[in-house]
Amino acid sequence: MRSEACWPCRERKVKCDADTTGIPCARCSSSDRTNECFVPPRQRRRILNRTRRNKKTATRTRQNAEPAADILDFDHLPESTTREEAETEELTPQHTSDPQPPPLSQGLSPALGDDMELHWGQPLETSTPETNEDDVMARICQRIASGKVKPPTRSSRRIWRSMEYQNSFNATGILGEALARHESCRLIEIAPKEPAAERSQRDLELMGLDEHDISFLSAKGAFELPPDQACQEMFKVYFHYAFPYAPVVDRGELLAAYDRREHSSFLLQALLANAVPYASKELVEKCGYPTHAAAQKSFYQRATLLYDFNCEKSQLALLQGSLLLGTQWVSYFSDKDFTFWAFNAVRLATRMGIHRKHIEDELDPKSYALLKRIFWVIYIRDVLTTISGLDNARLVRSKQCDTPTLTVDDWPDDETSCPDYLDRLLPPVEMYHKQFLIQMAALARIGSAVHSALLALQRHSLDDKQVSDLQDAIFEWRLALPRELRVESVKSWRQEGVWVLVLMAWCYRMECMFYRALRKPHHPTAPEWAAITERLHASLFELDTVTRRAVTHQVCSLVPMSFSTAVATNVALCIEMLLNPGLTTSDKLMCEEAIRTGTACLVEQQESRPCLTWMLRLFDWAFTHSGLCFTSGAVDFGVQDRSANSTSPNGGRPTQDSWSVLLAPETMSSLFQMDSGVLSGADWPEWLTS
Repeated sequence: MRSEACWPCRERKVKCDADTTGIPCARCSSSDRTNECFVPPRQRRRILNRTRRNKKTATRTRQNAEPAADILDFDHLPESTTREEAETEELTPQHTSDPQPPPLSQGLSPALGDDMELHWGQPLETSTPETNEDDVMARICQRIASGKVKPPTRSSRRIWRSMEYQNSFNATGILGEALARHESCRLIEIAPKEPAAERSQRDLELMGLDEHDISFLSAKGAFELPPDQACQEMFKVYFHYAFPYAPVVDRGELLAAYDRREHSSFLLQALLANAVPYASKELVEKCGYPTHAAAQKSFYQRATLLYDFNCEKSQLALLQGSLLLGTQWVSYFSDKDFTFWAFNAVRLATRMGIHRKHIEDELDPKSYALLKRIFWVIYIRDVLTTISGLDNARLVRSKQCDTPTLTVDDWPDDETSCPDYLDRLLPPVEMYHKQFLIQMAALARIGSAVHSALLALQRHSLDDKQVSDLQDAIFEWRLALPRELRVESVKSWRQEGVWVLVLMAWCYRMECMFYRALRKPHHPTAPEWAAITERLHASLFELDTVTRRAVTHQVCSLVPMSFSTAVATNVALCIEMLLNPGLTTSDKLMCEEAIRTGTACLVEQQESRPCLTWMLRLFDWAFTHSGLCFTSGAVDFGVQDRSANSTSPNGGRPTQDSWSVLLAPETMSSLFQMDSGVLSGADWPEWLTS
């Protein structure tokens, strides 16, 4: 008898040992997918398809022979028989010994939250809609030649609507231009044949799935949301803290769809995963999870499942959800990490043509403003991940993009479409929110040039003019910052102050990496070494100052993940500098304090962002194997009892004055606790499995 493979191994088409070792199998255990490891029930082969086809053929023959009115008249049916039941009886075999499972449907009760679940109910046609692909290129060419864009209706947005940007380099584009009477159209919407009856959003999400797929998704809770009150609070947290960093959704439309129960399950699960790091522990518990890590992993896995099963049919929702999931780092070994979602977002964006200016003339202003913001979020994140070393290559080629730069007018009013009772969830989009993304985009363009320079340094050195131009560009960018984003203008560090810190951390981290790369080719005795080292030290000091402000004003839990990676970069650079035996006493003191401050920031964030534990253990390992010890005498590194802080008015959290004691080398290891299940295996070093 053929052995049965578990679901992840079957999906990846690899050999599975679940039948011998049990659940979870070895592959799922090593790839941290134990929660997904199960053996799905084998579908029984039925010799009923031929019978059904014969009945359908007989039905078509009878319809052709009899008048249509007699066939479509349901008035002669018994009162207890509905149209749906009649159609079901027509396609159901009359003689079968196998019990037939009841049909599946998405049933929604009037209440929100817990009641939004799948249940057995009315019949649901889950087959894929018929699509005539033979003439699809001819229809595309016709749309290009017509030069008209049909505005999509509400229902047409939900069907497999696909918006594509057509170039003039292929046969379709060439003929479309040649046959166009006026200016040709480039932004084309292509959709398969729509059903006559309008379907609900949930029915569309289940379209194309069989009963086993739906049962699996239901068992995994893929469509479940937290209770309504908790869900609304999570929306409020997201709009307040995460949305300004990536304004990729229309807030009013999203809440309106949630109110109508027409929301995208994939997009909402991704949004909730995005909001978890900013939520309080009490709110996470209201959502039904004991910890931030459990909540984030659950929402992330649900969104991934919905993506894998092709439940989301809207191309725009797929793009938005991919951008939201691209900020998550749930597992180091997952194949669908943040780089996967970044690739997916770029793929969808270029297919939709949002990197080209032409689409402005073919969309309404509000839709174009949304797509414009989405493009610049993609561009910023692409530069950020490569400058940070989180990705090895750029995904967006600047020379092929001509999307205009952002302006304050690209945030149109989105509150009018929001239901009245939900408008309290929408904080106003302040001017510093808009300026933050505008200035991030401007800095990303400089970062793109810096990245090109870093790549050039691997082949040859830069001349003085190239270095000077990049330095001047960064300097002029800082001088041109609007008043809303200047440190001296901050009134509330929990409001505009957060975005000032994120912006400055991004800038100084980029400078640090630039000067470190410039210094590498030079020998310490070279005349250029001292000047570049001085600039590197200055950038490190500024980055440490930004980190210290975040710790002092207790906003570490409110900053995005990009700030945390900047802090980790600062700590790593300071450790690298401490390994230099020629380091002066003053520079050594600066590096020691920067390490303490940076580690304090990461320790404060690790509860809401569990992936930061990996970085903390990395620093623990670096101290252990490098033999570093703070012997400057600047502070007392004596180990003290931390339980004394449990009765402090700060709620047990270490105060600013106690960080110097807690982060001494002797106590660092005790801070970096990690679940051994995250990193396990016979090949790992001893310190990882202890």
